Amino acid sequence: MKETRTGLCMYCGMACQLNYVFENGRLARVRPLRTDPVSRGAPCIKGLTLHEVVGKGRLKRPLVRRSPWRPPREASWQEALGLLADWLRDADPHEVMVIASGKTSNEDVYSLVKLARGVIGTPNVDNCCGRLCHAPTITVLKDIYGIPASPGYFDDILSLDLLLLAGTNPASNYPVMFNRIIAAKRRGNLKLITVDAVRSETSQYSDYPLIVRPGSELAVFNYFARSIIEHGAYDDEAESLPGFREYARAVAPFTLELTARISGVSEQLLRSASLALIESRARGVANGMGLTQHSNSVETLYALYDLSLLMSAKVVTGRGEVNVQGAGDMGASPDSLPTGGMETFSELSRLWGLPVEPVRGVTMSEAFFHEPMGVYLISSMNPAHSMPATDIVARRLENSFAVQMDSYYNETSEHATLILPTPLLVERDGTVTSGERRVRSIGSPLAPPPGTRREWIIAAALARLIGAGDKFDYDSTWDITREITRVVPAYRQVDAEKLMRGEDQWASKSIRWKRFRPPVFKGLDEARSPGYPWILTSFRSSHHFLSNEATSKSETLSKFPERPGLYMSREDMECLGLADGDLVRICTRHACKELRVYSSHKLPRGVLGAYWHFREVEFNRLVPLRFETVTMTPQYKNIPARLEREGRVLRPCEESGRKG
Repeated sequence: MKETRTGLCMYCGMACQLNYVFENGRLARVRPLRTDPVSRGAPCIKGLTLHEVVGKGRLKRPLVRRSPWRPPREASWQEALGLLADWLRDADPHEVMVIASGKTSNEDVYSLVKLARGVIGTPNVDNCCGRLCHAPTITVLKDIYGIPASPGYFDDILSLDLLLLAGTNPASNYPVMFNRIIAAKRRGNLKLITVDAVRSETSQYSDYPLIVRPGSELAVFNYFARSIIEHGAYDDEAESLPGFREYARAVAPFTLELTARISGVSEQLLRSASLALIESRARGVANGMGLTQHSNSVETLYALYDLSLLMSAKVVTGRGEVNVQGAGDMGASPDSLPTGGMETFSELSRLWGLPVEPVRGVTMSEAFFHEPMGVYLISSMNPAHSMPATDIVARRLENSFAVQMDSYYNETSEHATLILPTPLLVERDGTVTSGERRVRSIGSPLAPPPGTRREWIIAAALARLIGAGDKFDYDSTWDITREITRVVPAYRQVDAEKLMRGEDQWASKSIRWKRFRPPVFKGLDEARSPGYPWILTSFRSSHHFLSNEATSKSETLSKFPERPGLYMSREDMECLGLADGDLVRICTRHACKELRVYSSHKLPRGVLGAYWHFREVEFNRLVPLRFETVTMTPQYKNIPARLEREGRVLRPCEESGRKG
């Protein structure tokens, strides 16, 4: 007997709908949904191989580890939750860190935030992918447009005649978004400018592929702005916006000659790209982690989104996890609440009937590296793989009461005190909010494995044990959805009943204001030195997702050629006498690692790269403790490095061939 159920994909922030095909009660395959307005019937290969991964290697019983370095033992849910409740009662609330996840539903994240702020009394609540990936983007969008989300729509791409992509690779990371780019180009009306430190799959389709020195993107954006202002190719509204004159003065020094010298891009290519911007009328911009994961990312993003404001451009930035936008919207951040900023604490206290302190908490970066916590409550995140300096993270987990709520046993499980098994997103009901703030029903295509529990059910049980169970008196997930539409301002226009029927809704995309925030160029954030003459960066695979617990289990995805190892340009390999597969030793200011080296067309000379998904690489163990100072997003890009082979230091050859 064959049955087809509709549900969401559990991977990226596009949140595509898929058809889950069952044969004799078993998930046999996943197929496109032709009527899905997001994927338009053409989802990516990761979503179409979900049937190969969902049943493999799952956690199905709580595990308790009484002391570090000892194997955990199985426990009942009653024992596990009782132990956790005892720790939470005894702990200083300000020494508890709660980390929510964009891999789960809005309802699960909201419940953890409510547990943290209202019951435990800790302001230390954050969401993993938001902090590690796009926190700088959200910070700058809030400042310039007054909205903590992308104000544009993915379908806006189809009406553009020019799209500026900066530090993002949709051909690999957001194929459904890239399909729209290709569709617009085939119509003959879209020109594409790419600005990146590596040659991505997307840049191969670019009309103006700008391969820049790491950290020089701000100079390029300011040069574009100067050119547009000089030619008067901006909307009349711009001059009346706050900060315009200061912005015009800030970009004035970025001449063609200076920008070419800073960025390493030829004057001819820079001039051609700026003329394309000047001559276009319907412009768009998008950025990715190539801009957000380095130490001057906020200033760089001010330059990009000031430019978008100057050009009246559509902003169509994608997001990494399926519900990372929703996680932020639910208040999983140390400096915001579900009702808005800290000043809304009294309103939130009234709506919840629980005391909420108007106190900013610490970010997860601070909680692991600057202000260690006594208790870590971690939902669907693998910090022992995903955070920088993972050796330090492991020690923090071992020296605390670390609680992992997850679907897979992974690196973090090796250090957790308590492991609580949770369902995958496709085994839940409720909602997510995509990268364009489209709110969608998950559809619950699969039943959760016996023995697993969702975060909202765990939070409600803990609240009862601690003495606030009446505030979590939910009969179903949809009761929480209805509460969200009453509590979260951006969701008050969302109709929960329509969501239950499978109709998409939209959280607010209203721009509250427009204002320029002139960026400050502080120079390149790469810190090459004689001792560390290379730059190390990370990039993402088209076929693996985040820390790879799920996608590594797909037989189909494992056949693709990405290999765990270190990559460099073919020119550098030839110059240094290296062959594919040679063993080298790479060192940063934090750690060293021996890896096989391979050639890659992606990398300019003097730059090393690695796919960070693979646990064999341990990329993040090499990442030093350097952060963007406003958002505390780690610097995963542009890391100074040293390369050795058989005791000999390998230095970069001449950087000829970089000029775009």
